[in-house]
Amino acid sequence: MAEGKFDLTAFDKNAVVATVNEAGATLVDYQATASIGRTLLEAVQSGLLGKGDQASQLEKANALHLAGVDTHEGRKEFLSKRLGITAETGDDYRLVILTNEQGQSVLFKGQMDKNNTLTLNESIPVPQDMQSTLGIGQLLGSSFKPLPKPIEVKVDRVTQRADGTAQLELSADEKKKLQTQATFATLIEQSGSVTLASNARLPGQKETSSVGLMS
Repeated sequence: MAEGKFDLTAFDKNAVVATVNEAGATLVDYQATASIGRTLLEAVQSGLLGKGDQASQLEKANALHLAGVDTHEGRKEFLSKRLGITAETGDDYRLVILTNEQGQSVLFKGQMDKNNTLTLNESIPVPQDMQSTLGIGQLLGSSFKPLPKPIEVKVDRVTQRADGTAQLELSADEKKKLQTQATFATLIEQSGSVTLASNARLPGQKETSSVGLMS
């Protein structure tokens, strides 16, 4: 992924719900015929699925269709099971995207109180290739995992954007703390795919001390 600029973007509960509903409604409008491929292609050609070339946008549309957001029940399940939003979710809910100077992104779930203290509890690494079916499908199908320890930072300023999201600005110290702890959390998650072979001798087996990486 190309290098980028540090950015911390937050979606509140209403912005998340509106985004998912909009994505679902766009697909529903173009599923009136039996050919999902043709109707999605028409949606792409009409420019209703955002910016990008026709092929990548069709892939995005198909990934959203597979995620089930083109039905009311599918969106409800996606919001509750994937994003943790139900009727009982409080207004302090935040879905936050952190992009560091290297252009790497992580998606967090957490809360922000009235004093602008942001607490992040769960995360998902954002795939590098978000223009591919594999990358989009991987993100939509991923489940948030609890952080080893909640990350808490103080937000200096909140700037509302026209699209309903908010840009969160941090001091240099808070920015460094967030990036350091986010990197640590990512490394911990990645280490979960590493298994150590036991040194204990089992009947009929020789003692081993190897390290295996699971794909």
